[in-house]
Amino acid sequence: MKRISTLLFMLFGIQAFAQNCPTGFSEIIVQIVPDQYPYEISWDILSNGTFIASGESNSDTVCVPNNSCVQVQIHDSYGDGIYAPGGYWIYLNGVELAQGYDFNFEAEHSIACPQGSTCSQTLPISTGSLTTLFEDTWYTYTPTVSGMYVLSTCGTNTCNTALWVFQDCPIVGVTDGPMGAY
Repeated sequence: MKRISTLLFMLFGIQAFAQNCPTGFSEIIVQIVPDQYPYEISWDILSNGTFIASGESNSDTVCVPNNSCVQVQIHDSYGDGIYAPGGYWIYLNGVELAQGYDFNFEAEHSIACPQGSTCSQTLPISTGSLTTLFEDTWYTYTPTVSGMYVLSTCGTNTCNTALWVFQDCPIVGVTDGPMGAY
């Protein structure tokens, strides 16, 4: 009976958060079922890199412009995710896009973002020259052999560039600069 009531809550809970978005906008539902530590949980939504909404362990519905690059970030300040049977669910226009509970400090989900524009939508690269697509372009490189590699922007362009190398994605609480980078 407990399983049926949880399922009914989830099905009817989605409807409870529904709102009608204006023409040209899509509806994103962030549904949170907190664990016994709700004060550790928060979330953010960015559209084309601009912060547009946030919440704590509450669920909410947000309208975002159609075809915009949307990032939904779920945070846990203690770093142990949300204990089951709690968790999070993300819906776009009523269709479940993502769900989870075991994510350490942050889970990030990108919606309609071009590859290379976010940490979770990286471009694979190999050796050679590259031209970036965005102001901040994200790449993934897996060396085929162990050894020393040289990464350089010296003498290859006329703009101010910087390279940051990270081990993990998402990068929690890191801004531009050496914090959290190798």
